[in-house]
Amino acid sequence: MEANINPFALWGVALALFLAIFSVSKVYERRRREAFAAYAVTHGCNFDAECESVRERLASVFPLFSLGHSPTWRYAMTGSRSGTPFTMFEFLYVTGGGRSSQTHYHAIVVWERPEGVFPSFVAAPETWWDRVKQRFGAQDFDFPEDPAFSAAYQLQGEDEAQVRALFDSAKRSYLMGHPGVHVAGSERYLLWWRPERLPPPDELDGFLADGDGVRGVFLR
Repeated sequence: MEANINPFALWGVALALFLAIFSVSKVYERRRREAFAAYAVTHGCNFDAECESVRERLASVFPLFSLGHSPTWRYAMTGSRSGTPFTMFEFLYVTGGGRSSQTHYHAIVVWERPEGVFPSFVAAPETWWDRVKQRFGAQDFDFPEDPAFSAAYQLQGEDEAQVRALFDSAKRSYLMGHPGVHVAGSERYLLWWRPERLPPPDELDGFLADGDGVRGVFLR
């Protein structure tokens, strides 16, 4: 005899599972928020859980913040290092929908200088999909004298001459020696990020130090 399965019971189980996962996620994020707030206090940083000030300043500046849908900005910690103001924060967006949706996390440090020094540019590790798009006209500034860098990084920007001048041999060498660096600039802002969640507080000093290395090269 076949067992009769009540569809309402199945929906009830699914709903209960969803609510349990949602509850665990809320607790996890609340604990992260509290931990980042505590880190900010002990390191002399201002903390803005909702990233309101950062979002207002940067949302329209960098292409990264226009990707996907359902963008979320959170856990901004603002301070100063080597005399340069910085803000660490987490940014995420969603691509696709339903079961095929995917959340993309970014751990970010943005450095700021009062005087505008950067042309608008984005430099990121080049993927096979980037190469496909380049065959159909996607922008990428290559350096004939540096084929290794040209193959490893996709470099884009509004003013090709200015971007090429910025990416001298020292900067290209640094990026080649630090695989996986994502960096962008625009006027007074220098943005560095990793495609991952913002590290836990006990790893933030190292994360910031890595970002400071990029700052040292581009704000030299």
